[in-house]
Amino acid sequence: MLPIIQGAAGNIVGNAVAATVESIQSGLEHIQELTAKSEADAKTKAATEGVESLFLSMMLKEMRNTLSEGGLFGGENSDVYGGLFDMMMSKTLAKDNPLGIANMITTQIDRQSLGLGE
Repeated sequence: MLPIIQGAAGNIVGNAVAATVESIQSGLEHIQELTAKSEADAKTKAATEGVESLFLSMMLKEMRNTLSEGGLFGGENSDVYGGLFDMMMSKTLAKDNPLGIANMITTQIDRQSLGLGE
């Protein structure tokens, strides 16, 4: 067994241990805050990409409606295949943020969370 440190040396060691524990707790709290922020950022990014994807899907559908019969997805099942095509194409396009809608929404959310308003 180690002898118990007494006196001034004991106080120094005790203070150092307490400071180290406090520093570790502070570091863990900081890591938890960063993790929560990154999770929130990931959710925001997914949601804003979803909005842009929805807008692109609606835009592609309207563009496809202007095609004449027998166009890209002609025939009886054209609405089903065309709708699936629009949905998949819009999800793929939204990842690259071509219209900037997701960025605009994210910027607005960030400004509101910082209390900067409109």
